Amino acid sequence: MSGEANSISESLYTKTFRFKSTIATPISTLAIALGIFGTVSVNNWCKIYGPAMLLSKIHLSTLSYINQSLEEIQKLLGPIPFSQWDIVIVPRCFSNLGFSSPYLAIVSPSTVIGKGLVSKISHEAIHLWYGCSVGLCNWNEDWFTEGIATYFEEYIHKIVLKKLGVQDYQEIAQIRKYMILKRYFDECSNEGTELDRKYIHFLTKESGDYVADGLAYSRSFSQYHYVTGYLIFDKLVCQIGSENFVKFVRTFAENNASRSVLAGDFFQGIKNLYDVPEDLYEIESSRQLMQIHKKVLNELNIKKVIDRILRCLSDKKKRKMADLSKLSNQYESEPLCYLLDMILDWNVNKIRCHSQLDSLVESCKSENGEVRHRICEVILKYDLKRHCDFITEFLGDFQSLGVYVYNEMWLSAKHWQKHLCRKVYNQLIDEYDHSTKLMLQDIMK
Repeated sequence: MSGEANSISESLYTKTFRFKSTIATPISTLAIALGIFGTVSVNNWCKIYGPAMLLSKIHLSTLSYINQSLEEIQKLLGPIPFSQWDIVIVPRCFSNLGFSSPYLAIVSPSTVIGKGLVSKISHEAIHLWYGCSVGLCNWNEDWFTEGIATYFEEYIHKIVLKKLGVQDYQEIAQIRKYMILKRYFDECSNEGTELDRKYIHFLTKESGDYVADGLAYSRSFSQYHYVTGYLIFDKLVCQIGSENFVKFVRTFAENNASRSVLAGDFFQGIKNLYDVPEDLYEIESSRQLMQIHKKVLNELNIKKVIDRILRCLSDKKKRKMADLSKLSNQYESEPLCYLLDMILDWNVNKIRCHSQLDSLVESCKSENGEVRHRICEVILKYDLKRHCDFITEFLGDFQSLGVYVYNEMWLSAKHWQKHLCRKVYNQLIDEYDHSTKLMLQDIMK
């Protein structure tokens, strides 16, 4: 439970646990985990709890990553605001990748099983400062706390990879930034707007439409507020410099501990110290940003490896698929995700040999949720029906990521995809949490 101190009293039939927190926090941050859990230590103030079967699948490198990231976060933002912070792996039906509260974070199995999503632990840790210690007055401004957490997730990821001896950490960071931009472009297409100004008020304390809570279930399945906030802070760093930004973020958290704030409070403080343009929130076209970063990616060494694979895919004479082991091991998952994104951007007719694509799918098998998600999209786009079991398995094991795949299947003109969508939903309906059920019911109306 999310408390720092506890006492236990027992009677004949009951055992009562009392938890206490010396830091004032709203009741909405309370978290309780019930179950038969094992435990793995990360450091002296952080443990991971979960079923023994799942804990056994956590790589030692994942534990090293989490420990290193927590150390680096404290170097940037100061001592952790709470006396401990434990991580609980909850069942696969959890509809989010993670949720942070004081003393206790709840995460999906896909966050710590495999290496690709482990940076989300850093994201949840940042929320101890922005989200738990410093809260929101207005939930329409969740882009503010999510933007800070997403920005520092990427910032910390680059530092930790370098500390862990990954030679190509700069290339990985560039690929990740490009994929964030692509996600922003996709979300803008879904939202129908580049940036919704009525929610973004930096330099005033007026907040437009006021939302006192975050109970809109569809919000859980949108990345719009994450990537919008990230791009705003990324642009702010370009204006005032990384060192000044980190310093201000730390000072603001210290000065506003145990308070709820508006985004305008933060940006007014920035404006008082630095020369910040009034149109800071007017982000350039997402297409333009993507083209800039794609040009940078073209100059990276990874592009040569990917080009060989793409040539192989479009050439019937080359029957043997290029070996992807080097690509996935050396660079973790990012280049593989980028490769699959490129294939998804192609016109279907550009693939001249579907057997090569079959071979690609077989060679991309991974524990990484983001890689598997993209493989599902490749299977659906190129009508690789014989891999439908892969999609079924993904929708069961990665339920926090599966909503997007359901949507693609349901909108498909292919009968087998629509049938698979309904079949898997019926198999898992009793397992899904309430918000996921509501979202899938909306999709399949």
